[in-house]
Amino acid sequence: YAFLDCPALSSVTFEEGGIEVIYDEAFKGSAIEKLVLPNCVTSVYANSFANCDKLTEVTFGSGVTSIPEGMFYDCDALTTVNFTDAITFIGDYAFSSCDSLKSIELPMSLTHIGYQAFMNCKALLEITVPKSVNYLENDAFKNCTSLTKADIGSTIIGQWAFQYCSSLTEVIFREGTERIYKYAFLDCPALSSVTFEEGGIEIIYDEAFKGSAIEKLILPDCVTSVYANAFANCDKLTEVTFGSGLTVIPERMFSDCDALTTVNFNDAITSIGHRAFYSCDKLTNVVLPQNLQSIGYNTFQGCISITEIVIPSTVQSVGNEAFLSCTSLVKADIGALLIGEYAFQRCSALTEVIFRESAGAIYYKAFIECPKLSSITFEEGSIDSIYGEAFMGCAVEKLVLPDSLVKVVGYVFENCDKLTEVTFG
Repeated sequence: YAFLDCPALSSVTFEEGGIEVIYDEAFKGSAIEKLVLPNCVTSVYANSFANCDKLTEVTFGSGVTSIPEGMFYDCDALTTVNFTDAITFIGDYAFSSCDSLKSIELPMSLTHIGYQAFMNCKALLEITVPKSVNYLENDAFKNCTSLTKADIGSTIIGQWAFQYCSSLTEVIFREGTERIYKYAFLDCPALSSVTFEEGGIEIIYDEAFKGSAIEKLILPDCVTSVYANAFANCDKLTEVTFGSGLTVIPERMFSDCDALTTVNFNDAITSIGHRAFYSCDKLTNVVLPQNLQSIGYNTFQGCISITEIVIPSTVQSVGNEAFLSCTSLVKADIGALLIGEYAFQRCSALTEVIFRESAGAIYYKAFIECPKLSSITFEEGSIDSIYGEAFMGCAVEKLVLPDSLVKVVGYVFENCDKLTEVTFG
């Protein structure tokens, strides 16, 4: 606090060979306009130049390796920071709320960017985070509302790191990046271009890009894990391509992506989670992967543009309400072992269903309220159980039940008023 509350102090000169250590809040709130730290300065402590609202330029000497927390917090006029390649660490809040800071060139020696280090730097336009950075902490660039481009090489991108960057349009993840944590790019409504270099990101956590404006998404082979809601509510997203590294599509990954028309699966995918494509209104052509084992509940519910679906014989279970209210679905070719409750309820355009030899059980009300379902084919050796009201009210005209069918629970074909002939196996 040596020069704390000296509001007229505008000029501070450090001769070379002099000051080595500057302690906490030593010049906090002063009127310094330009700061040059000589090479002899080796240690600076927290908030030492915070709230210096006349400070426009800072130059570091080679002695400082760590910028402490809050060092230039709320320096409203700061426009220029000249780092040296000796700097390895930028602490928490170090440049937070520096409203006039338009550009910075981070040193290639940097290994750590602290919590909220550049938060609320509302004039910052672009940022390149070098590959030397191991950890980009939580909230590091949060609410940098003028930021348009981020080129990121850091190993880890923390939670909320770029949240509320409302002008951000482009992000590039370089080779060597590994993890994007929860909510990292949440509430970035202009973010339309996201590029993942091969050999980079491995894990994308919950809601990382939720609500962004991404138009086309290509996940490279290096991506092995994605968590819930990662790309939910991306209403400009039209096409998704999966690399070979991902085996599980998590719950709600693309929920409410209204513009999504094309999904390019890979055959490494074994599971599609609950509500993964829930209410993707424009999704028309879905070719499920040949090694798929499970489809979660409500996975494709409300996908009102899908016209046909083939469920491969590798699928062990189709979750409850998986295709509920897919109102344009005309044909379903099903090889799944178990078809869950209400799986195809209210598929009002559905006319044909084929159950392949690998199919097993049809659970309660699976095809209820399918008023146009006139053709139901059971391959021999397919279904062994049909549960209550499974086809209630459908328009089937002729029914041949397979020899494999051993269990039928009440009201399965009740109110099928077009049915003229039934043959039992």
